[in-house]
Amino acid sequence: MFEYIRCTPSQLLLLSVFPAVGLVILVLILLHGSEHLALGVLAIFMCFSSPPILVALLLWSGRRRNRLVDGLQSVTLTEDFVRLAGPLHSSEIDWAALQRAKESDNYFFLYVTSQAALIIPKKAVSDCDQLSAIRALIASRLGTRAALRHSL
Repeated sequence: MFEYIRCTPSQLLLLSVFPAVGLVILVLILLHGSEHLALGVLAIFMCFSSPPILVALLLWSGRRRNRLVDGLQSVTLTEDFVRLAGPLHSSEIDWAALQRAKESDNYFFLYVTSQAALIIPKKAVSDCDQLSAIRALIASRLGTRAALRHSL
């Protein structure tokens, strides 16, 4: 499914301010000696570790409140469209709407924008023949926009 991070302006400000503060602290330590080195190292660590932690908390919070991702989700690939379904939703996306596709060791990524993709876990595929059929369908529908790992 789609994952979007919705940030408030204050959260976006915090995401950019923490690394900047870390750099300022680093410069101050370099300019004024190492008398407060331990405190400086701790402050720098906190500044650079805070943004990823904040992003993880935002994702977790967004998923927790999103009832659309509760329950079993399914993705069906046909010659005409990609169908997404869950207990509270159902939608079809025409292949022409997909920008590109990529394959990793564990997933297929069908990109609807440069940042958002439908993610199909390979562990949900029952056998190698079905995996080959998925690759063939993606390759036939997206052509050069499909970067698949295995040759067909």
